[in-house]
Amino acid sequence: MKKIPGYIKAPGQAWLKKLFSEFQFDKSELELTYQAAGCLDRINSAGHSIEANGILIGPKLNPACNVERDNKILFSRLCRELSIIGPETEARLPRRK
Repeated sequence: MKKIPGYIKAPGQAWLKKLFSEFQFDKSELELTYQAAGCLDRINSAGHSIEANGILIGPKLNPACNVERDNKILFSRLCRELSIIGPETEARLPRRK
């Protein structure tokens, strides 16, 4: 099992543990997985803020909505870059154990 950096919180850690049980990553791929896990943490934090404060704060959109949206986009792009979502292809970067 790879050591998970301390800055990654519970949602990202759970995702990484599942990922590490299914795939093998080289050093450059590992950095992308850590970035994606960080996105999951920010998505989770933003979701809590939206739940607590609502989508609107006064007449304006809660800034957490933008954080959530941006990190969902980045997470999906990182996963696509790692070829861990989407159709199976021969060009798949991580290798199944």
